[in-house]
Amino acid sequence: MKSYKEIKAIQMRTVIMLAILAGLAIVTVMIKSTVVSALGLPQVQESLKNSSLGKTLASEISRIANDFSYYSYSQWFGKTYMQIAALAAIVLSFPLFSKEREKRTIYLLIGRMGRWEIYSTKVLIGYVAVLITIFGGGIAYILTANIMGYALPSTMAFAWTFRIMVGTLLLYQIGAYTSLLFKSQVKPFLLDIAIYIGLGISGFFKQTKFLDLFGYMGGKTVLKNPTIGIFPTIIVLLICAVIFTLGYLQFRSMDIC
Repeated sequence: MKSYKEIKAIQMRTVIMLAILAGLAIVTVMIKSTVVSALGLPQVQESLKNSSLGKTLASEISRIANDFSYYSYSQWFGKTYMQIAALAAIVLSFPLFSKEREKRTIYLLIGRMGRWEIYSTKVLIGYVAVLITIFGGGIAYILTANIMGYALPSTMAFAWTFRIMVGTLLLYQIGAYTSLLFKSQVKPFLLDIAIYIGLGISGFFKQTKFLDLFGYMGGKTVLKNPTIGIFPTIIVLLICAVIFTLGYLQFRSMDIC
């Protein structure tokens, strides 16, 4: 019954995010020819000629038009899919504990359950929700591409899907931890956004490149080497485990008043 309550609480958010991801995946594949046609318009080509980046942009457009794998990277796996996955991590995590504290229902839970049971049930059910949501979005894109007859190597597509699933687990775990810190639901939501922006910016600087989680998730390197990246994947999962443990220690000793 306790687990059922948590599943019911997160179910609607999971269904909504899954529907959004699957819908965008289908649309992204189906508008491919429209995007290519639009980029080939005389007005666009003329603008490219007059631009200082004309040759670079023209090369990019040509690759998008002729290489579906690159189109998939630039428009889905390295862009929309990853962005919505990050949004899903926030949506699924920010009310996890802050909502209970804000509404003071945390007292009822602690009266019936141990702190480890409360913490592990909430967080681990969220893990399952994240995996279902992100995997569903990836599969929707892969199936639609196959139905439409586009050539997308399965190893490449599943490598990106796996990386984004793992990366989103870490983003979710970060959100679960920040949810512990506040009694208001707004504050962890805003803090999560700030953290994500910081992780994104870190990829632009050599000194902080190792913090570029999004570079791992939607990495362009998968185009040449379609693997899950065993070493960075292990590092991301270890960090996730560390934050999970720190979160429990925080919850075990915190004053919930």
